[in-house]
Amino acid sequence: TNCKNVNSIGANAFSYCESLISVTYLNTTVTGIASNVFDYVDQSNCSLIVPTASLETYKPIVVY
Repeated sequence: TNCKNVNSIGANAFSYCESLISVTYLNTTVTGIASNVFDYVDQSNCSLIVPTASLETYKPIVVY
């Protein structure tokens, strides 16, 4: 999943996507990511990829 022009990810966006292995979020700004976006996703087998320069911006927002 490639999210280049998305500013936020809503509740349950990827919930129950049991085969999900990565989400690439290329936007350098993020306004919000719901806390239950990855419910029932095997987070030990799924990567959330964000721009390195924006990592500190994502840390307080992303519950992963």
